[in-house]
Amino acid sequence: MFSRTPERNANPLDQPTPRPLYKDATSDLVSRPNREDDFITSTEYSRRPLDYSLSPPSPENDVPELRFSRTSSNDGNDSSDIPRIRVITSSPSPSFHSYDASERGQITSGSFDTAAHVDFSNFSSAGGLLESTTSHDSETSDQSPPTLEDQLWDCRIEWPPQQNTYFVPIDEMKRLVTLSSITMELQRRGTIPDRLNQSDAVEFTQRILATALRLFAILTVIGKSDAILDFLEEGLGDDDLPFVRVDLQFGGSNMSLGSRLRPEIRMKCILRWTRMEISNFLRDQWWMLAPVFKSPGGRVRHYMLDDFFILPYIQDEQHSGRALSGGYSSVWLVKIHPAHQKFYPENHNHVNPPFAIKRLHSTKQEDFKLEVEMLKVFSNGDHPHLIRLLATYEYKGSYFLIFPWAQANLRGYWEANPNMKRTPSSLLWVLRQCRGLSSGLLHIHEYQSTSGPFQDINKQEHLYGRHGDIKPENILFLALDGTSVVPEENYGNLALADFGLTEFHNIKTRTRSLTRGTTTRGTPTYAPPEVALRQKISRAYDIWSLGCVFLELISWVVCGTEGLWQFQEGRGETNSDGFINDDVFYTIIPKPDRHAIVRTSVQEWMRDLHEKPVASQFVHDFVDLISQSMLVVEPAERSRIGPLVGKLQAMIDKAEADPSYLIESVPYPPREVAASNFIGTRPSSPSQKVIFSEG
Repeated sequence: MFSRTPERNANPLDQPTPRPLYKDATSDLVSRPNREDDFITSTEYSRRPLDYSLSPPSPENDVPELRFSRTSSNDGNDSSDIPRIRVITSSPSPSFHSYDASERGQITSGSFDTAAHVDFSNFSSAGGLLESTTSHDSETSDQSPPTLEDQLWDCRIEWPPQQNTYFVPIDEMKRLVTLSSITMELQRRGTIPDRLNQSDAVEFTQRILATALRLFAILTVIGKSDAILDFLEEGLGDDDLPFVRVDLQFGGSNMSLGSRLRPEIRMKCILRWTRMEISNFLRDQWWMLAPVFKSPGGRVRHYMLDDFFILPYIQDEQHSGRALSGGYSSVWLVKIHPAHQKFYPENHNHVNPPFAIKRLHSTKQEDFKLEVEMLKVFSNGDHPHLIRLLATYEYKGSYFLIFPWAQANLRGYWEANPNMKRTPSSLLWVLRQCRGLSSGLLHIHEYQSTSGPFQDINKQEHLYGRHGDIKPENILFLALDGTSVVPEENYGNLALADFGLTEFHNIKTRTRSLTRGTTTRGTPTYAPPEVALRQKISRAYDIWSLGCVFLELISWVVCGTEGLWQFQEGRGETNSDGFINDDVFYTIIPKPDRHAIVRTSVQEWMRDLHEKPVASQFVHDFVDLISQSMLVVEPAERSRIGPLVGKLQAMIDKAEADPSYLIESVPYPPREVAASNFIGTRPSSPSQKVIFSEG
């Protein structure tokens, strides 16, 4: 049997010597004696009461479940609503499991998920950031069939690129490691019939497949498959992975392996192993432990991954210099191996969708929880117009969030489609998206909770929500086919994103926040006048911001991107030095009493939209809705989000019944109709009577 020179990787010999489990493992995410002590943790976030039901048993041919003891918190100081279940080791021990707690207090890891075999041989390290390596053993002739060892080596995928770190996809592992291949491998190594007769071999191979599939794969790739009998005789299997290094002498000159579950018990099955063989095992075991990311039932799981973990990415734009970096985070596109993500149902219309990875620049747990708290609340409802947080993980000292990949934000979508084709279907799409965004905001405004980060509020008092930073950059375009390309023709979903500024407010001050809502960090351009006037902030803040976005959206529909830019430039007011002070949608009148008005340029622009030759009744009604219900200076006079959703739905109903409502030009001003039959109101001028657009 040939041997291979070990490849350079993060040195497994540098793994710390295992120490006993801590007696007090608290439920705080970062409550650690020091960074060398690593946790295996998978956390589910849920807006509902925590689900402690036992996960269903795996199929007979599935990879065995991993079981962990549940640790308890003894400090009594944990106020988090996030459950923390840990197994503490002192070696690299990734949380590649998904945990559910049973009534008996045990944690059962879901087994690896299967997926159809996908051929990735067409990817290249230069193009797709995927390198499928093939072993070229000089002792293997072209006529000899490949061994199981060769096949496992051949299906490795390298991540990150050019780092000599690999993972074996779980579907490939399960495809290759079968009863027949185990038998053939043991026969090749002489275990059968030297140590096992044929009758015992059948039972033995079934035991391997049921309890030690990954362990057998690891032993096979390091040329030690015959040692599986010794491991099983000692009661060791996949539950004990990953194994930790045990130093028998100072400095690691003499070392052994220890079970993750029982690191203090010396393993007899490797007493005759060389240091090189132990080193190879410590390094290559990670090939078989790539995580399978899941969000069962819409619940958001948090994975705490050790630094030695190999993430199952087959495309990663972070390593090609295409990550987008902002003040608080960086975002880039990845593609996860199809067998290692279970976010979408099997009938999803894109077999390998892209995902967005968001890395927080802050490494503080408090900042991470603030970012995730609102996202986890609104990710459970699966609202198509609220961005869904899929999972989170901690890796190499940073916090990461996984989202569906957005092809563009709304502003980028406008720029990618400078001239919209005004057809009935495209205009109806615009209306439906506006209704959807409003419905998503309604979900935020009406959501009530007694949990969350505000533990100082009486448990009998509900909380209501406010987004706080609605702007085109925080509205994402998600293509329905899951591709990473912005299409020429719309047809996707717009979704509200970035809930980092979302706040909950006491229901007793339902229309005003007397404490938390008195300040804001939202984007100034789309902030309402009460911010400049230093008035109390309420949910009406979001109505103004959404009205600003809607006005820019209808400007793009009617005038294209060039017209939108003209509106943005014309909205700015300059100071005595010729510099633009701001481009907000209101103007502060300082004297005689400080107050605000809708900026004159904004009022003139809305009238110009009415007078455009292409303005249809839909355009008139939509601009009316903005001016009459949303861009209203007095917060109390703005529409609530519920009635706004209703008005938009009425416009959709009219458009579906009569497509000419969307595209047929209607001169301005529209004819007067009965007050009982209208969608919105619009005074033509202060001196004229109120007239109504037809509804």
